[in-house]
Amino acid sequence: MTEPTIYGVAFREYQEKKLAKRSKDYVKIILKDRTGKYSSDSNFLAPKEFHISRKVRDKYQFDENLFSLSGNVIFANFHAVRQFVHKMNQKRDLVNYPEQAVKAGKINAMGLIDEILHYVVQLYQEQKNPDIHKKALAWLIKKNGKDAVINTLRRFAEEFPPLAVYKREINLEEYLARDTKSVPNLEILLEEMMLLWLENVNTAFSPFQELFDDSEL
Repeated sequence: MTEPTIYGVAFREYQEKKLAKRSKDYVKIILKDRTGKYSSDSNFLAPKEFHISRKVRDKYQFDENLFSLSGNVIFANFHAVRQFVHKMNQKRDLVNYPEQAVKAGKINAMGLIDEILHYVVQLYQEQKNPDIHKKALAWLIKKNGKDAVINTLRRFAEEFPPLAVYKREINLEEYLARDTKSVPNLEILLEEMMLLWLENVNTAFSPFQELFDDSEL
């Protein structure tokens, strides 16, 4: 059977693990490029998250991860998505405005698109320019100064914190100074900030602007 393709990246469901009797709550999706190759270099295996703003997490009292990418595997937590959507809908007047109801399927679609775009960036690193993030960070520092760049990434991480930072498993300054699987966290944040910009300019995402509104950055 031909696998479906999104943005030139084929994906398929690899394994399902049921955490509830009647629903698929947790799915791993294996990604590969058009040649059928899979990512294997450990330098590209730093996990990437589907970031939502601190304000939204606080508003809906939600501290779980919805989607993440590790290497070529998307971890989709459908159970967490349903919980999140339920909390969002509880804050809406659906009796008078039923059209405002949030659908779990749409959040799933956005999360998968975000992680697939992370994978596209990863493929570019592997196949064309392994040092693209390092070079981009160096160029920004040369153009704007180190303090300005670090402060911008810090501000981004304050507004859209990695889950470990939000849950206070590590403080922000420690996170900024560390690596994740040999990848500097500053480079990870730079990629996340780039994808946040794409989410904000994507009109298909606009009904859910509150999740990733970057107007305060």
